Amino acid sequence: MVHSDLPGHIHEQYEAERRALRAAERVLVAAGCKVVEVPASFDDGLDLFIALTRDRSVEPFMAAVQVKGGSSHRRRIPVKAHRAYWREHTLPVFGVVHDGERGYWADLTAALKGDANLASVSTSQPLDASFPAAVRDACIRQHATRDLLDLMDNDASRQTTAVVAARSLPNDPRVARLLRVALTQLHRPATSLALEHLARLNPKILANEPFDAALLGVLLTRLWAWDTDDFHEPGLPAIGTTEAARATMRHLYDCLTPQLDACAHLAQVYATAIDPEIAYLSAHLMAAQYSGRNMPLDEARRTLTSVARWRDRFEIVELLSVMDEGRIEFDIN
Repeated sequence: MVHSDLPGHIHEQYEAERRALRAAERVLVAAGCKVVEVPASFDDGLDLFIALTRDRSVEPFMAAVQVKGGSSHRRRIPVKAHRAYWREHTLPVFGVVHDGERGYWADLTAALKGDANLASVSTSQPLDASFPAAVRDACIRQHATRDLLDLMDNDASRQTTAVVAARSLPNDPRVARLLRVALTQLHRPATSLALEHLARLNPKILANEPFDAALLGVLLTRLWAWDTDDFHEPGLPAIGTTEAARATMRHLYDCLTPQLDACAHLAQVYATAIDPEIAYLSAHLMAAQYSGRNMPLDEARRTLTSVARWRDRFEIVELLSVMDEGRIEFDIN
């Protein structure tokens, strides 16, 4: 019987993509997602909406998914006319390719924000039970820019939430700038968390964010206190240690070295410090900065001996003695 006069035509690609859609749904449901297929009338480059669940409760995390099927895609999602749509969508958009045996995924929104000229996006991550974690992280990153506004709030808990949100954007220099600008205005828990975040950044990112004397004073004061009072603050047991403080001070030194005005700002901290430990720490950093840049130490010596209340203290006298012997390294014990 000939059916050429019947409407419609089911082609192989259609069948492959329907099989891929069903296979992707099965994996996502098994991984704890609620899945809704996008109606054909609403299909503008999205095939599924998914919501994450935990302990039988729906979490406030949703994402959109574009599914491709068949081996012809070679585990890549073509971008075509969806570039701006996927990149700017209010939900994070993921791409899934399923070849009938296994699926792979990619974060389309993140990929296109990283390179707006991509013609296609490679799906390199296996589609399995780990996928919801990637969706959760993407949603948190999506919300982070909104949450960062609370850095300017006066409420301590809102500030802390904002700093935690900053962790989801670890390589964005704009976040480092926001934290640096806000640091002197934050409450103690938020300050400690902000310092931890800054300490994990690449020194090259922070090197472009100048530390003035006021900020350096806060940094050194909080770092010096990490192994004492902050260790007992709720929620901060992982960072309030002497080891963490020393590592962060070394990181701070690496960040300061490229900054031309760092020595002048450290000298100001030394001259205005009330705490002798902060005076010594700023003096040590300053002397190491001079040595690290192969600058004559005479100016550093004059600065250290110009403040009467510090110049005769044992730590400063010992530091001057080491400086007289030549090059000084930054090494806090």
